[in-house]
Amino acid sequence: MRDVAGVPDHDLVLFFERQRGEDIPAALLLSLHPRYARILPVARRYRALEFRESSFVGVLRRALVGARLEHLEARRGDRAVDLRFAGCCGPEALVLDLHLELYGAHANAFLCSRPGTVRNLLHPDRRRGRALPPGTRYEPEASTAFDDPAAFDEPLSPALDIFAWAREALETPAEIERTELLRGRIARELGRRLQRAERRLAGLELQARAAERAGELAQRADLLKAGAHEISRGAREAFVTDWYGDPTQKVRIELDPRLGPHENAEQLYKKSRRLLDARAVAESERARGERERDALRSALAGLALLEDPGDVLERAEELRREGWLSAPPAPPRRRSEPTESLPYRRFQSFDGREIRVGRNARANDRLTFGLSRGNDLWLHAANSSGSHVVVPLGRAEEVPMETLHDAACLALHFSSSKALGGEVHVAPVKHLRRLRGGSPGQVSMQSPRTLHLRADPERLKRLLRGARDNEDEAAAVGDA
Repeated sequence: MRDVAGVPDHDLVLFFERQRGEDIPAALLLSLHPRYARILPVARRYRALEFRESSFVGVLRRALVGARLEHLEARRGDRAVDLRFAGCCGPEALVLDLHLELYGAHANAFLCSRPGTVRNLLHPDRRRGRALPPGTRYEPEASTAFDDPAAFDEPLSPALDIFAWAREALETPAEIERTELLRGRIARELGRRLQRAERRLAGLELQARAAERAGELAQRADLLKAGAHEISRGAREAFVTDWYGDPTQKVRIELDPRLGPHENAEQLYKKSRRLLDARAVAESERARGERERDALRSALAGLALLEDPGDVLERAEELRREGWLSAPPAPPRRRSEPTESLPYRRFQSFDGREIRVGRNARANDRLTFGLSRGNDLWLHAANSSGSHVVVPLGRAEEVPMETLHDAACLALHFSSSKALGGEVHVAPVKHLRRLRGGSPGQVSMQSPRTLHLRADPERLKRLLRGARDNEDEAAAVGDA
């Protein structure tokens, strides 16, 4: 062992000596991340790591640098690996075990002296139902299986054998697991499509059976027309001679009392024609549905026979091209930052309500007709151009008097006159219409009110100081 390094705060890297000319991994990455616990051989050299290391990494370095890896095994039926090092701790030449438990959120590493006393561990807080502080005996979980371990019986040539072992015991099973997961996802989607196809075929079968009554309905319509002279208007049922069967018998036919005999017969003819049309559609759809069902069954059967991961991936692409599998979801598009500000300035009235003031002519149009509701209150300075002012209101809600005066004050201020007092038009947004052929922001009003506002400089100062936009509202005037 040449060196040990730690990558905070879940990973360990064991560096091995490499003989010249050997194509072997330079290091073994032991990841104990809660979500990505795994072991990975690394063939390239690491640059010097400048991370702040934990105390466990320092203990490992003092114990394992210069040691020799003698034994390595993966426990059958468990996500755990045991490594045995000889010649540890320099002159003491101890034999130490490094137990790696790759249990996801409970992943941990234990450095133990023989015959199993815990010397140190990476995460003391990850107990997984056990308390194993330094000095106690290391005991794997009761469910851990030690029978038939995946171990090497012959002495290891450490770096080369680590690579072969990691590929055989870790990479190959992981590749098989990924293949089975992919196969399972494909099979589930094909199975859902097959179920839909079978349900659709069952519905078409019911539709075809219902069409068998088409001939009976047409016959009843014929009998009804033949006996129409015996049926009075407004009757709910009729008993007519069965000319298609036994003429000595009568057939009962239900009628719509609102219609006469001939109109009831026409209704039966229409039902018969609809059933015949539906049967024709059902027959063509059933043929296509049977082809789809057979293709899905064949795809599911063929998928189960594929063993090579590459074949599974290739088959998945073929199924997507043929339309049997949906395309993989596109990565979420990062929402771009808004490049345009709101079309209105926001102010707060004395009653705590929001008042919106359009920024310019186009913003006025968007504020009034795009962002406001019909019950919202709209204000505009009379006899001058200026900003549209809107007070959002709920259904059947009245505007407080102070809010009304504050909104009127802003309508006068953000107008071409910039007056402190004057007349202001007031109307619900639903009473406004765009002026046909007019410029953006020009409106026609239906039955507006006119509010006469007296000059109140203190009110205007309060409103401008409480503006919610970070700008000099006193200098901003809406250009309408």
